[in-house]
Amino acid sequence: MAQRQANEALKKGKVSRSDGRRREKKIVELEKDLRMERQKYEERVMQIVKENEQLKLALAEEEKANEKLRMDLETFQHLETAMNEQKKRERQEIHADQPRTSATNLMQQINENELRYDGAVSIRLTVKRRQQWQECFAVFSPAGLFFYLTQNDRQPFQTIQADNLCHARHVSAADVRCAGENQLPRIFQILYGTEENSSSRRSSMADLSSLSGSREEKLDKALWNRHDLVELTFHMPTNCDLCVKPLSNLLRPPPAFECRRCRMRFHRDHLGVETIPQCRQTVDAREMLIMAPSAEICEAWVQHLKRFLDYKHAQKTGTLLPRSGSSMKVSTKSANVPRSATLPNNSLISPVAL
Repeated sequence: MAQRQANEALKKGKVSRSDGRRREKKIVELEKDLRMERQKYEERVMQIVKENEQLKLALAEEEKANEKLRMDLETFQHLETAMNEQKKRERQEIHADQPRTSATNLMQQINENELRYDGAVSIRLTVKRRQQWQECFAVFSPAGLFFYLTQNDRQPFQTIQADNLCHARHVSAADVRCAGENQLPRIFQILYGTEENSSSRRSSMADLSSLSGSREEKLDKALWNRHDLVELTFHMPTNCDLCVKPLSNLLRPPPAFECRRCRMRFHRDHLGVETIPQCRQTVDAREMLIMAPSAEICEAWVQHLKRFLDYKHAQKTGTLLPRSGSSMKVSTKSANVPRSATLPNNSLISPVAL
């Protein structure tokens, strides 16, 4: 082909014979380079195809290895779940034996002198339909809680027997609406029984039977666990004792229940869904608000009274008193229909609508 092109060029007389030979030689070199490049290209393509096949084989092996690891992981997870359940059962068995031992240790560690406590406080009283704080001196001993007008008085003006003391807790804004921000952390509340609780107990049972005529009659009454429940709503800030979520709302508070004896409160949705802790009170309790000089002293009073209640419960049953829910409780009035939370009528404190 190169010879023909050279001959054609010579025939036309456009180039000399030496130029034709140079072009012919250049064309031959270019054709040789082209064949070499084609050969290199084919070799490169074959190499890429071979590498592709190797990668496919490696991918298949990795997938097999991953599947094996996945199966091993599932087996390990099932084994771990079984071991955790076994450990949980063992812990429950251990904890089941601990309360009696803890109660015995508690009774051994506490003597009657350590149960004594006193200090200046103020109690909330109602005088001529007006609420006011009465300054006094409180003395607590295994015999009871005594309130004196002054530290030097010998005759208390108010006495609460130790056997009648039921519970001690901090208050929330729902308990004392008119308390200032600096007063609220210093106020705590005690629940105690009286001789007249037997008649109020019968009336509360009648209220509870009327409550069972609503949607709760379909629920297992055993879930109430001896609670004397009343349905109400909270407008002042307070939390649920079971889920610790807000139980109040200024405009549309969620339906809630509260026990009129132990003051435990929770969302209405919990009734029938979760097991409600057993009520610790067997009679209706009256309430008293007490304000300490400082938040630290208030905390000391609450912890001291709770310690005494644990001690008293341990003496009677040999087990520690169970604690459930938040220490912040809300006081309410007895009612058969939902209403805003208020302080009860049977308290030393006149009711205050929230």
